[in-house]
Amino acid sequence: MNLATLAAATTELKNALSEASAVIEFVRSSPKRLAIFGHQQDQDVTGLRSFSRTRWTCNERSLKSLLDNWTAVLATLTAILSDPASASDAAAKAQGFRRAMEQFEFLFMVKLGLLLFQLVKPTLTAI
Repeated sequence: MNLATLAAATTELKNALSEASAVIEFVRSSPKRLAIFGHQQDQDVTGLRSFSRTRWTCNERSLKSLLDNWTAVLATLTAILSDPASASDAAAKAQGFRRAMEQFEFLFMVKLGLLLFQLVKPTLTAI
């Protein structure tokens, strides 16, 4: 069984990986949101890295970047919510993402996903 099949078979893990990817893309897809994130981010930490739909080895870096920037992403989402100039759809998405990131299950699944990717990465890169 390959990693893609395993992740798809586990609903909670699949949902968490999908949500993690959506959070990263939400922040990265707007210059304004990316600037807010830049102000919140610890300068010693690598920025957010996008998920890859085809290269599973890249997703380990994406999850690690999200976990390393967890506090900055939460602060960014909060800043978007508190900015009256934010578009209503962006504010609604920010609220949903923040709510998800505050759930233990989501954090646990993101950490579990990272662990799984770290365990299988040597095998995936050896092929």
